[in-house]
Amino acid sequence: MATLVSSDAAWDAVTLRAGLGWSFRSNTDVTTINETCGSTTRTHVNSALEAEAWAIWEALTQAKSDGIQEIHALSDCQTLVKLLNSSALHTEIQSIIDDIRALRSSFKLFMFSFIPRCSNSKADALAKNALQAIVPNHVP
Repeated sequence: MATLVSSDAAWDAVTLRAGLGWSFRSNTDVTTINETCGSTTRTHVNSALEAEAWAIWEALTQAKSDGIQEIHALSDCQTLVKLLNSSALHTEIQSIIDDIRALRSSFKLFMFSFIPRCSNSKADALAKNALQAIVPNHVP
């Protein structure tokens, strides 16, 4: 069964900083659910779309490091999901897109899907908390 990997970003347009959050959820058997979370920050992030891409990259990098083989990646950024599920180019964030596409090949199974924002609350909270730690006056 694939591990669900949810990611999200919170971006501050004034400081160009972003908080990135992700959570992994997997079933080891019928009755046991394992869940782990992570977050980090980035500086010099030029857009909300770029922040969302970095969140996915961070989550996938962590999943690879943890030895996870089967991924179902989830994001509430529909533009990014469409971009990653196609071969389309995006000038602003193409290098990050290329890195994410390269990371996909590290997994035996990889799916990428859109989820509504209300279904991504854990990753959203992690991202907002990470941003709040580096931009204390940030108003979401």
